[in-house]
Amino acid sequence: MTMQRFLPTILALTLTLLTACQTVPGTGRRQVNFIPLDQQMALGAEAYTETLNSAKILTSGPDAKMAKRIGERVAQAAIALYPENASQF
Repeated sequence: MTMQRFLPTILALTLTLLTACQTVPGTGRRQVNFIPLDQQMALGAEAYTETLNSAKILTSGPDAKMAKRIGERVAQAAIALYPENASQF
């Protein structure tokens, strides 16, 4: 009798997880997404702007060179996975 009481809840959770599961473009992996991609992109853009306004920007020195190398490698990897967005990098 206890299992019958929880069965609707278990089914609802299972359906929610199955419908929220999406394939990631570029990698083909599956993941659970409760926040739509467009909302994730908007949140990311907002956080990026906030970070630019509050962070010290490195323009020279060894730390700046290292950050530039890392950024270039990340951009290359992103372009390999998402060539349609190459202009953003």
